[in-house]
Amino acid sequence: MVVDCGQLDFSVSYDLNEIINMNNKMIFKLIFTTFFAALLTTGCGNSTTKPVKVKEPVEVSDNIVLSIEIPVAGNSWILDKVSESTTLIGDQGITNWTNANDELVTYVYVSRTGSINVGIKGHVLKGQASIEVSLNNNHQVVELSNTNVEIIPVGEFYVDEIGYQQVIIRGKSSSSDTFPQLSHVVIGGDATEGQNYYVKDDFYWGRRGPSVHLKYTKPNLGENNEWFYSVSNDLPLA
Repeated sequence: MVVDCGQLDFSVSYDLNEIINMNNKMIFKLIFTTFFAALLTTGCGNSTTKPVKVKEPVEVSDNIVLSIEIPVAGNSWILDKVSESTTLIGDQGITNWTNANDELVTYVYVSRTGSINVGIKGHVLKGQASIEVSLNNNHQVVELSNTNVEIIPVGEFYVDEIGYQQVIIRGKSSSSDTFPQLSHVVIGGDATEGQNYYVKDDFYWGRRGPSVHLKYTKPNLGENNEWFYSVSNDLPLA
């Protein structure tokens, strides 16, 4: 028997008289050698091995880190347009956005200054669209053509003062009847490494704003009272 596997070439041959005169140890050696040769024949022979495909590493655009998703549903309004803020913004974010004059403004509080990365999470219904994102007088334009929801990096901006930041998004152009549907503004970077404040889930209370309720202990019911008042001391007005 001859086994040929590339550069491997050896033979195993015995005649009947040799097998008869073998002791048990030699017979075991013969069986083992024959079995090993059969394995090599099966494993090598004419079989082919397909190369394993290794995925190439995917590089995030400009290494922009985006880690915090701010829901449009609870933190955004149409600038100076109360009615449009109600009709265009819902639980899914901004939808049915057709007017380029409707500017989407999103608020987030950051407690540090420094660079801040901004992106958007959304998609177009069809075709492609271009939008402009502004923060602190820095304006950057990004194009969308994805019909599935994705996080699209916009670029790096800068926060020079602690407090609430306005991210303003304007529709520039669209090949269809609508601008992109946006569910989140996404941020990251040095300025977001501290405490950040925005409405995360309870959108009803986040959008309607805070309210204050005062209650009074009823005076003696026998008294005739015309009015009540409250006094607040050391309460800042702004």
